[in-house]
Amino acid sequence: MSQNQLTARLKELATSNAKRSKTARLRDAMPDVENTLAAGVKIETVLEALNENGFNLSLGSFKTMLYRLRLERGGKPQVTTTVAPTVEPEAKAKPAQQKPRPTYQPPPQEVEEEEPDNQTSTNPADLDKIIGSTPDLDALAKAAKKRK
Repeated sequence: MSQNQLTARLKELATSNAKRSKTARLRDAMPDVENTLAAGVKIETVLEALNENGFNLSLGSFKTMLYRLRLERGGKPQVTTTVAPTVEPEAKAKPAQQKPRPTYQPPPQEVEEEEPDNQTSTNPADLDKIIGSTPDLDALAKAAKKRK
């Protein structure tokens, strides 16, 4: 087989529908499919036309193939079943601002205030005095009785 015959055979395989995958054939038809969807034709109607021309795809398979081919093309895949027409950035509407949801705040509860402990101190000098002192056990016993 000569180089020219090989080249001709490979070109024939590349363009023949019999030996190519459904994805490869759909890739060739993508510009027409996208234009048809952008014109507002339902995805089911486009799928019918494809199946009439030898694709034999289910709706789920077709949507998956569209998604993957759009990703492959570098475009942002669309979750919707139809393609929205292109809108210029300045013509886009501003998103609606949502009002903040009110948060639940329990009613204030009355808190019993404890009597301040007169012997509380955070002064380092006072702490040094306490650490170095000997506790008066009788005074502590009297204070404990008063608290009960």
